[in-house]
Amino acid sequence: MRMVFRGGAAYGPNGRFGAWVVSVDAGGSVTLAGQALGEEIHRGPEPLSESELAALDGLLASAATVDAASKRMGVPGETQVDFDIETPSGRREIQRWHREAQEQPPLAGLLRWLDEVIQARTGRFAAFGS
Repeated sequence: MRMVFRGGAAYGPNGRFGAWVVSVDAGGSVTLAGQALGEEIHRGPEPLSESELAALDGLLASAATVDAASKRMGVPGETQVDFDIETPSGRREIQRWHREAQEQPPLAGLLRWLDEVIQARTGRFAAFGS
């Protein structure tokens, strides 16, 4: 399984949490790139733990079942989150407004997982899942 996530904002109402690109390759390594409060952050590639990989596999399998496109207009100041996932069932690109993703259990779980991975490796609080 593989995933690339893009989301957040380096500036604007929620800019204090940063804009992030998180990539997980088929070998189970994660690479983080972010910009928060004007600081560039780059980490990885670093191997994910067995528990992080197991959680991600389940979350990606669930996310592969959601519709690809958003069903509503964005709210001023709301950022979009993009997931490019690859599972045994194929590749999917999923785009949602942040709050909309938080309301869909498969995507909300992925957002919480991303928060944990970003915070554990950078000490930054991304707040995608909250």
